[in-house]
Amino acid sequence: MPSTSTSPLTRRIVYDRLHYLLRHLLSLIPTLPSTLQPLLIRHFPHKRQNQIAQTTYIRNLLRVSSYCPELADRIIATIVDRAIQIDVSSNIFQIYAAVNVLSQGGNPN
Repeated sequence: MPSTSTSPLTRRIVYDRLHYLLRHLLSLIPTLPSTLQPLLIRHFPHKRQNQIAQTTYIRNLLRVSSYCPELADRIIATIVDRAIQIDVSSNIFQIYAAVNVLSQGGNPN
């Protein structure tokens, strides 16, 4: 997998190399999933971070779940939980914005 080419180092190449390393470490250390799982959750992007950060992290989490089935259920649960948090906070923001507009005598639409 690792190569010594002179092509530019892209994010995709970096992610591929990190997944290669993680897969190799998982094959060497059978207890690694129990250590890795809280780290993956702890470093999940905050719900206010941009969509690119969120989708990139989720894409990489799903990739981890493809070669570490021990974490798949927990990864899916975390993704769903974060999606709900984002949805709830965006709805709350929309409600506050509408209330603010109404309190100033405007039309919320």
